[in-house]
Amino acid sequence: MEIKNKVAAVSVGAVTSLAAVTGLAAFAGAQSPDASADTTIQAESVPAEAIESPENEADEAAENAALAEQASLSAADAEAAATAAVPGTAAPAELEDEDGTVAYEVEVTDDAGTVHEVIIDANTGDVLAQEVDDDDDGADDDEGEESEADEAAENAALAEQASLSAADAEAAATAAVPGTAAPAELEDEDGTVVYEVEVTDEAGTVHEVIIDANTGDVLAQEVDDDDDDDDDDGREGTESAGEPADMPAGEAAGN
Repeated sequence: MEIKNKVAAVSVGAVTSLAAVTGLAAFAGAQSPDASADTTIQAESVPAEAIESPENEADEAAENAALAEQASLSAADAEAAATAAVPGTAAPAELEDEDGTVAYEVEVTDDAGTVHEVIIDANTGDVLAQEVDDDDDGADDDEGEESEADEAAENAALAEQASLSAADAEAAATAAVPGTAAPAELEDEDGTVVYEVEVTDEAGTVHEVIIDANTGDVLAQEVDDDDDDDDDDGREGTESAGEPADMPAGEAAGN
């Protein structure tokens, strides 16, 4: 009888312990977030860029090493060639594969602060391409806009082809249109080097006179459209300040 009581006590204790363990497990499960749900959330928060990972640093280093083996010029040589083409300060040259040609890409900042991208052949040192970096154009990103350095170079090339000076062109312009001449500017008019001179006459009208930079002949002459617009604006303002033209005479008198 005593043995049976002990066995019964042991059985009751085991059941109680099992119930306690089960309760604790259930409590722990209720307090802990679902692991599968957490995994799903983390997977959804991974950016697409991380899944489509770019070239890692090791591959990039290997590519640069392969390009360096094909280049006979050093980065310093490329930077020197770039600043010879575009005077200024060169950023570190970077090796690139330009359509099968190993080249250095060098960014040169000139005295005016404009950044030029210069492509140098990594074996010959030749300038393969040169352009103003679009990222540094600022608010005005119009394509084809010349930098100050390029404009100065173009003017120098035109000046070499002109036999007349700017003063000669201004004298020829005021002989055709009496008035005060603004500084003459060299231009290329369909292959002919010319001076463009703006002359303001005694009435204040601005005339644009085109002078051949070698013969001094007047090739063209016209009134500057910008001043016509100003005159139109003035006339419109005068008309609006007075009485409308189509107002009956009786109404005008009554007012």
